[in-house]
Amino acid sequence: YKALQLKPDDHQAWYNRGIALGNLGRLDEAIASFDKALQLKPDEEIYINNRNEALKEKENR
Repeated sequence: YKALQLKPDDHQAWYNRGIALGNLGRLDEAIASFDKALQLKPDEEIYINNRNEALKEKENR
């Protein structure tokens, strides 16, 4: 989270936060982080894929 405090427009940091939160099972927060990463870099396919995976996992709970 420190990276985002220093540079809140860092799409890679938002993506990494999404991965970490997803690994902790905090899917709503992970999805929100992926959304922010996609706002900053909308054409990044890995961000889209991981967001979709988090959404699927959330639906299956």
